[in-house]
Amino acid sequence: STMEIESHLLHCRSPLLALHEKGLVIKSDTALAKSPLLANRPLVELNSEQSEASRQVIGSAGISNTFLLDGVTGSGKTEVYIEIIRETVKRDKQVLILSPEIGLTPQLVNRIASSIDEQVVVLHSALSSTERLQAWLDARNGNAAIIIGTRSAIWTPLKRPGLIIIDEEHDLSYKQQDGLRYSARDIAVMRGKLSKIPVLLGSATPSLESLHNVELRKFRL
Repeated sequence: STMEIESHLLHCRSPLLALHEKGLVIKSDTALAKSPLLANRPLVELNSEQSEASRQVIGSAGISNTFLLDGVTGSGKTEVYIEIIRETVKRDKQVLILSPEIGLTPQLVNRIASSIDEQVVVLHSALSSTERLQAWLDARNGNAAIIIGTRSAIWTPLKRPGLIIIDEEHDLSYKQQDGLRYSARDIAVMRGKLSKIPVLLGSATPSLESLHNVELRKFRL
């Protein structure tokens, strides 16, 4: 399907349409299972700080706590995400993950899909209407265990919410400035409270708002 290919190659829609017009490929709207091309990666052994961060979030299952994961680039925040995601889906709960840019989404999808044997769906503006609808339905109906998307994905309904992750939580692209103005990060925190689930904000350069909320003990560092 186009969505499967789009998750591996960026900006491929025009070439695909040209190939379709020449009769070299077949276009199908059938929803497919996740790509078998991604082999599962071996489990990464977490260090003591990563393990403690994971333990705190996992231990907050069913509780509306917000955590700030502050780690420099290369410190293994994604490994912490994967450990927490794995434990969340084991409890038959869904995970919603936000990434600030479409360009970063395929990398995050590949890392998670190759580490966790669960259905992953993607939601961002580069998808066709059919692809977005199918991903939205899979999330709402509970067929997808892991939903990864950009800013607007924060509005995606979840049948069995268990965890929300906001990667690069400081990024200004999480704020929509025109039309319906909102901060996807702040909406995530409110959804966590309403659904009584943990929210994990990750960044190498946390926003001043989040650091201030840590000082106020609204967030846990």
